[in-house]
Amino acid sequence: MIVEINDIPPSLNQIIAAAKVHWGVYSGMKKKWKKKVYESLPPTAGIFQKKVKIHITYVFPDKRKRDYDNYLGAYKLIGDGLVGEVIQDDNQNYIESLTVTFKYEKGVKKTILNITEVSEVE
Repeated sequence: MIVEINDIPPSLNQIIAAAKVHWGVYSGMKKKWKKKVYESLPPTAGIFQKKVKIHITYVFPDKRKRDYDNYLGAYKLIGDGLVGEVIQDDNQNYIESLTVTFKYEKGVKKTILNITEVSEVE
């Protein structure tokens, strides 16, 4: 399943900063991203019954240097939107691997999720 979201989540550094400001700021961020993920799901989306691999491609509008760990951590906002809609839970019993790639496309900001089934759930 391919899920394309026309935005990029805040980096882990931005998420931590928001959480330090006030719990409501972080809560609002989570709600916003849960809605973005939900609205981007294909109409045929359903909950996978087997383990999945999730590969995230972040497409950035510029060539600025970014740390992979900041955007691997940003998966927290995306994963919460997938639970109950595409995956049963976001722990190791349901996700076998999570990988990230960065791409550049001038003027484009998007997140592409490639979710594939791999094996039986333990």
